[in-house]
Amino acid sequence: MYRFDAFELRSDSRELFRNAERLRVPDQSVQILLALIEVPGEVVPRERLRERLWPDGTFVDYEHCLNAAMKRLREALDDNAAEPRYIETLPRRGYRFVAEVICEARPGREARTAVLAEFPFVPALPRKRSALAAVVLALLALVAVLLWLVSHRHVAGPPPTDTGSLTPSLSAEADELYLQSLGDKLEPPANAHAIALLERAVKLNANSARIWYELALRYHYESLTSIGGQGLIQQAFLANRRSLELDPTYIPARRHRVTLDVESGELASAHQFANETVRMYPNSAEAHFALSYVLRYGGLLEEAANECEIAYKLDSTDRNLRSCAWLYIMLQRYDRAPAYIALDALSTNAKYRRMDIALATNNYGEALRVARTIGLSPDSYPEVRLVEAVLAKEPSDQIQRWVSATEIVLDRDTDPEAFYIAARYLAFADKTVPAIRQLRRAISNNHCSYPAMDTDPLLASVRSVPEYKEIRQAGIACRARFAKLVR
Repeated sequence: MYRFDAFELRSDSRELFRNAERLRVPDQSVQILLALIEVPGEVVPRERLRERLWPDGTFVDYEHCLNAAMKRLREALDDNAAEPRYIETLPRRGYRFVAEVICEARPGREARTAVLAEFPFVPALPRKRSALAAVVLALLALVAVLLWLVSHRHVAGPPPTDTGSLTPSLSAEADELYLQSLGDKLEPPANAHAIALLERAVKLNANSARIWYELALRYHYESLTSIGGQGLIQQAFLANRRSLELDPTYIPARRHRVTLDVESGELASAHQFANETVRMYPNSAEAHFALSYVLRYGGLLEEAANECEIAYKLDSTDRNLRSCAWLYIMLQRYDRAPAYIALDALSTNAKYRRMDIALATNNYGEALRVARTIGLSPDSYPEVRLVEAVLAKEPSDQIQRWVSATEIVLDRDTDPEAFYIAARYLAFADKTVPAIRQLRRAISNNHCSYPAMDTDPLLASVRSVPEYKEIRQAGIACRARFAKLVR
């Protein structure tokens, strides 16, 4: 049992606690913490973490998955890569746990206590292996490489390039900026700081697919909360295109390309690209998630859920899969959504989904409690403030204020699913006219919304107005067109 500050890590059960409260942290993130805290003060190479998390024969995008697991760990610890309190990043080398640790035996075991605070530490001695074991490991490694080559023999395109003809100093500086950006959350104001770091990084190294991908992702998220949303989404497209030009086989960038196309209403191209990615990488969680995303917007919800389940089985720590929680809310399978919410449990997105479930199940006290935890200022997230005002029974003029603010924000948005979700909140507030308007916008921009719109409990009030029949037919037609395209 390891203690540091308010945290406690139990090695036998792989559980992390803060002030005696168990945190919901993905197992791979906990394993990283355990690997670091077992040798505090020592540098743990990324390769050693890879071997610990993904044994030989496991085929995933190690670099991206390890970065994602580390990001989730830092979020759980409220740590920052730029100014670390617990985990220090050593560019091109690995990571090091830098806080004071107390190691204690659990009850029933031999007690031992060691306060670990000063550096440097004596490196751990390598474990001895027999000659036979070494030969077996070498053969397994060779088989793994051959299997990987066979599984990727059909992938066209140049190999990934991260340095090109750069001098080592420029490449190292770009990598350090990239690694620092990974410590920032995908939410304001941290996301803007990450964008600034990445823009500096691509000036130093314009040949890194990873850096361009991360910049595209950050632009995309910033477009959801910024006044300049349209301009930022175009920058996201350009950065994503550059990433794929450098490495057409880079799965995170391929998944993000699908997301960008879907949210722009380009379901046909998105579905073709997602299908191609699944064929190339049938064992990639990100590939199956990308396909589920297209199917969801096209209204094929059960098919989308099947792809989410495949992705979850392949990698139950992939933070991107949190989006599947919304799919299960659309399907009214409220028992399944929490597993996906837990993948990014501390995020604003997770709070939204918890609020959605509470609203749909008439648990208004919980919905109000969660709503009050969303937002960095009283004027942020107006659609949440609208729900909060309705639940708190605020005056009608205050509710109308948030209706107007919500529509202003939506006018800057580019994601048609945002229109559908907002329509639900507006309908919950008995604002049927703006709710119908946003529902129509969602469908006209290729978020088919059917069949969810027929059963969504928050849309009950709009299903009784005359305009709903027309909008419903548009949703059915949208779904039919997409189903024909898919089948």
